[in-house]
Amino acid sequence: MKNTLCLKISLQPFNPWSEILVSQLSEMNFSSFEEKDNCLLAYGNEDEININQVLNETCLNNAPITFEWTTEIFPYQNWNEKWEKEYEAIHIDNKISITAPFHNQKEYLDINVLVQAQTSFGTGHHPTTQLVISTMNKIFPFPKKILDMGTGTGVLAILAEKLGANAVTAVDIEDWSIDNAKNNAHLNESKSITFLCGDINILKNEIFDLILANINKNTLTNHVPIYSKCLNVNGLLILSGFLESDFDEMNTICIENQLILSEKNQKEGWLCLSYSKI
Repeated sequence: MKNTLCLKISLQPFNPWSEILVSQLSEMNFSSFEEKDNCLLAYGNEDEININQVLNETCLNNAPITFEWTTEIFPYQNWNEKWEKEYEAIHIDNKISITAPFHNQKEYLDINVLVQAQTSFGTGHHPTTQLVISTMNKIFPFPKKILDMGTGTGVLAILAEKLGANAVTAVDIEDWSIDNAKNNAHLNESKSITFLCGDINILKNEIFDLILANINKNTLTNHVPIYSKCLNVNGLLILSGFLESDFDEMNTICIENQLILSEKNQKEGWLCLSYSKI
């Protein structure tokens, strides 16, 4: 199991450099971000992070800013205790809740997804996850065959089943994420989710009605042509994990691959785009 590294960076001025830095760090194996008191907290697997690269190849190296940084390591086995102390239930659109097993049922909304996270990622608190969930909630009738790329804790795959999907494929490159997602599927009594450990090439020639991909810009831009091939005509593609400043690049790639923008939403500088296959 892998330790989690937290890189804490205080910035002056904070904006717009925090958004620029998030975009750059997402390409350096950081997977989750928080903002607290004019500090950016970036999380990633300890053995995949190169701090010298961060200092030398991001805006920290040459932008007109002042900054201080520290790192902290969260051992894998200590995460659950920290998580239980800090994790709050999430409520979206007054209909969908994401809760932990230790939350009281009074936190549950019409549709509740139970999540027992085993890392600091995928608990549903990040704006991109909430944007995708809100977008999913608007779809009616809900598609039947779903792909969830980069499933993490499995929260989107589990929600897809609860919204009406009857065949969900959930893929992640990390075996520990797949194990965690399977445990969460069991907590939610899910019956229609197949979990696969691997990259997009594991899909072969499968066709889906809806593809969910909340990852990062570089991965998405590489995947979009394959997503398009894997979608039924009139199928839906929901993308998130990138910033508002990335819109033109993402939209151009999608248009080039027979995808037409149907919805655009943002939260705290992050984007969620929904496309239809023509």
